[in-house]
Amino acid sequence: MEIQKNLIGTVFKTGYNVFNEKGCVIVGLSQGNSYFKVDLINNLLNFCKNNFSFVNIMNADKPSIYTYLALGHSLEKSVKKANKNGKLLTNHCNKFISKSLSSKFNLFDWGVEIDSNKIYQDELKRLKVLFESNLKFKDDVCNTTKSVLENKILDVSKLDLGISIGVNYLLCELAFLSVSCDLFGIDKIAYIYHNRWEVFENFVNGVYDGKINKHIGFIIVR
Repeated sequence: MEIQKNLIGTVFKTGYNVFNEKGCVIVGLSQGNSYFKVDLINNLLNFCKNNFSFVNIMNADKPSIYTYLALGHSLEKSVKKANKNGKLLTNHCNKFISKSLSSKFNLFDWGVEIDSNKIYQDELKRLKVLFESNLKFKDDVCNTTKSVLENKILDVSKLDLGISIGVNYLLCELAFLSVSCDLFGIDKIAYIYHNRWEVFENFVNGVYDGKINKHIGFIIVR
């Protein structure tokens, strides 16, 4: 695995700085994404262990409930699926961490450590207001959500409803990443993923609210 180089923007500049300094990162793992097979997770975590000083593993199991609701499942079934798939990811990660004998990893519990945190909740409220007041932000969040759902919702007439529910997953992720430095008590952090993420890049670069966040970077690893 290696990082994608020569990307432009504040979010990537911060990301490259974190990489060069062997700093602290967040690794994002997605439920239901066929990309995240066991071998891939192991390779990704091993790459992070060798290149960074500390690795926070983001398993957004509780926000994933919104995705299952968006796909038409009942609340009860959505909670069960999110918990089940979240545990699978957690188990894969814990197996690697145990074998690695490394103290660099933090596999945090979203429901316990994030959902109840006032800093996170305040930022989530702010982003929900931004979502309703900023047309470009709303369009980008909706389009990103649509790209995830449109091939999974077979009844096209239900797609708009699914998107209106599913956007909450993305808002939760953005809120968490936005305040991650405060949550982890550090000055600078980078998010690691395998693809470009335009709404996140624009968000950090200040496209929506004019506030450039130089404390959060983005590193694409493939």
